Amino acid sequence: MSFKRLILKGLNPDFNYVSERDGVVYGGDQLLAGGFYVPKLHGDYASTWFKLRAQ
Repeated sequence: MSFKRLILKGLNPDFNYVSERDGVVYGGDQLLAGGFYVPKLHGDYASTWFKLRAQ
């Protein structure tokens, strides 16, 4: 499986963000600068989801 880096915008760099999918905690500054990796999707109608909650 290959991955693609997703860099987010509009987050507060001073907050931590928890992934509600797997409980991993990311720093807002980390997500703004380096993002995180998501699986590359292949095929018609392929999708995935993620939800981050600010702390």
